[in-house]
Amino acid sequence: MNKDIFQLKIVYTDASNRIERMPYRIVQFHKDTHLLQLAHHILKSFGFKLSEPFGFYSDPDNWHKSDHKFELFEDDPKKNTLKNTFIDDFFNIQKEFLLIYDYLEEYRFLLFFDKMVPERTGITYPDVIESMGETKQNDESAKLLDDEDDEPKYGTKKKTGGLKDEFDDYDDDDVEKLGGREGGEDDEDDFEGGSGRDDYGFDEFGNGGKEEDLS
Repeated sequence: MNKDIFQLKIVYTDASNRIERMPYRIVQFHKDTHLLQLAHHILKSFGFKLSEPFGFYSDPDNWHKSDHKFELFEDDPKKNTLKNTFIDDFFNIQKEFLLIYDYLEEYRFLLFFDKMVPERTGITYPDVIESMGETKQNDESAKLLDDEDDEPKYGTKKKTGGLKDEFDDYDDDDVEKLGGREGGEDDEDDFEGGSGRDDYGFDEFGNGGKEEDLS
């Protein structure tokens, strides 16, 4: 049986990249997941809606100096690498990444590759198999995701790297609507000392119940 499913542990962390007793999710993703879909489902599993700029970074300790960056905003959004980079290529680079969401609030999520597992019949991916801890947002723009209208769809991975879904129409107009800050090396000084990173107010852990299906 082919092992087409990536199992990840995602930890909602702080500026010190603390892991112990922090909220986390263990989620299984199909290999045909691209990075825009990956970010959407990670944020949803922690109660965030994808409505602000974000990026994946290879250096969790000095993320703005990372050798590998995959950001929502680039100089040319039409060449955005998020939709053309799939999860298997992503974790071939290394097995740990940092997801930064909303550069003003700087919500941080550490991603750890756990293992490959066989695809299970009757399961719609991504599938949250373990959920521990709740999160509180300290900004009203980060709201619970209450509907499925913007849910990414999965398909067959093309040799061109393209996966057709509604994110293929994500263009300059959509970028302007978000009104977020562009990422990249030119903004390096602006990224230091982001506000609000010490005021998350994490809840005490719950009973570790299974989170609702992200499909």
